[in-house]
Amino acid sequence: MMKAFARRIDPQKNSQKSNSKESATSEGSEVGISYAPPPFQLEASEIPADPSDPSEGKKQGRVQGNKSVNKSTAHTPVQRIPRSPQATPFEGKVIPGSTPIRENPDLNSRRLIDVPRNHPVEVLGGDAWLHCRTRIGVQDYDGYISHEQIKREVDFTNTTDTGNAYTSKLTMFNHTFAITKEVNFVDSGGFAEGAYVRLRTRTISAIRSYLDRKYKVKIESPEGERQHGDGEYPIVLSVAHNSSADYSVELNGGEAGTSYMSSSGGEIYELGQPGEGMIPDITLAHEGSHMVLGASDEYANARVPARVLTDDHSLMANYYVQGVDEAEIKVRHFGFLVYQISAMFPDRTISIVE
Repeated sequence: MMKAFARRIDPQKNSQKSNSKESATSEGSEVGISYAPPPFQLEASEIPADPSDPSEGKKQGRVQGNKSVNKSTAHTPVQRIPRSPQATPFEGKVIPGSTPIRENPDLNSRRLIDVPRNHPVEVLGGDAWLHCRTRIGVQDYDGYISHEQIKREVDFTNTTDTGNAYTSKLTMFNHTFAITKEVNFVDSGGFAEGAYVRLRTRTISAIRSYLDRKYKVKIESPEGERQHGDGEYPIVLSVAHNSSADYSVELNGGEAGTSYMSSSGGEIYELGQPGEGMIPDITLAHEGSHMVLGASDEYANARVPARVLTDDHSLMANYYVQGVDEAEIKVRHFGFLVYQISAMFPDRTISIVE
């Protein structure tokens, strides 16, 4: 059964439910803030994008044709990532510590050289053996590598309804589609001994708990004619701390405040909202959904009148009102993958399933 990406509800009704108020941010831009005594209300956690930032305004292309998104539970055994890759040539990378590039597409063929881990290769086509070209040192090599030893990576950028653009990486290899993002979690001070590392670890764990392996990508050939690569592939998601990462999030110890994300970075407050005592995991996951998936908020904000509001227990909606325990990431939040993966498999039907 097909599921809609989002369902529009009455903005006025939703606004009354959340009791939100307007307040100015430290940058001077006004966003919807809903400070309230317990039980807490969800705050506006995305700072509007700076229109002068050239990275803003990248909108995800619309998916057309036979590419669909649904929440079907129909099961297809997971297959290895395609032996017959589409949209070649493309740049791939070697997965294991090293793998040989062979003269011919055969395990017993002469080994030309061992290609080191993460070394880029140009995939020209192929089946179980991929025809690849690469340069190691000053020498060019043209040969074959098993499809199981190659991963394909692409950067994708999604833009939220506040105009913030977020970039993450999508990797296709073996049995999964992996979404990853490296983040520089900055210690802004105020932490008790060891508390910064604990909050950083908890943030990463909360994002993974709410977003990792919740859905699968389903690849189907049209009219029931099965091809290599058809099947269901779990969507795995992870965030890693890297002090050299382009995207930074400041962790503020011993303080309460409005945690938020934006194109240029974010802030997380150890004590959560005023009076909350500690930022809950669900808020950490909500903010992570902005910065990793580029997911928009789904609760009322007077500054975003055209926003699509939802009341289906979405992680991006007002979970304080709708129910913290029931909140979850929805299939629609991974819908952008249909567009990305359709470019890799232009002759297949791509969908997101449970």
